[in-house]
Amino acid sequence: MDEAGALGSMMRCIVLAALSAASAWAQCGQLVINPLTHKQDCVGTNTGSVTVNSQTCTIGSSCTVTAAPTSGLIRIGSPVVVASPAASITFSAIPQIYSDLVLVFYGRMDTGTDEDVYMLANGDSGANYCQQFWGVGNTGPSIQGNNCSSNTKPGIATIPGSGALANMPGLAKIEIIGYANTIFNKIAHSQLFWRGSTTDLFLLGWQWNNTSAITSLTLAPTTGGHLFVTGTTATLYGRF
Repeated sequence: MDEAGALGSMMRCIVLAALSAASAWAQCGQLVINPLTHKQDCVGTNTGSVTVNSQTCTIGSSCTVTAAPTSGLIRIGSPVVVASPAASITFSAIPQIYSDLVLVFYGRMDTGTDEDVYMLANGDSGANYCQQFWGVGNTGPSIQGNNCSSNTKPGIATIPGSGALANMPGLAKIEIIGYANTIFNKIAHSQLFWRGSTTDLFLLGWQWNNTSAITSLTLAPTTGGHLFVTGTTATLYGRF
């Protein structure tokens, strides 16, 4: 290897070492941007054991070491796209490294004109939720609240059904604040828009009366037996 090549290899390893809390050296092939996670990956084969962001590669193994970002919005996994009519959408094993979660949801129901969609945390189907919403539609403003001691299906979105305007989905952007915090009950708010029996734009508040960190989220139609149609999509993001 010529002097320039040796210097390049050394610089790549210095970059990797700077990312690691450990003092181990590794042979780093190149730094690339992962198109799925938008994180910076160091791809190569180690000549010694190295740990970066709790990921350890051993001698002689090929590995990808990911440098954790410190700001911005990062997509968690791939979007969930309903391939055939489904009764629910669930995100499991949610990483506990972010400050907040942002869930973007849009789609339609297989029946009716309007259908509420509820959200459960950690599979809890007990009467441990409440909601409050305010919005405007064809018939004017609307305000509604639910008893926090008896709500088992707390609404977070409304989407059109098969009887609504053809091909028109409903949309919700849901922000779950402090989801990994274990001191406070969990809260979220959602911005909604849909065209079903009416055209409506709403702001909704959601509360789970539990201090546990949220590790899973489930979306489902409020009416049993109703299904999300093919193409309904939910995408989960983590925010630092």
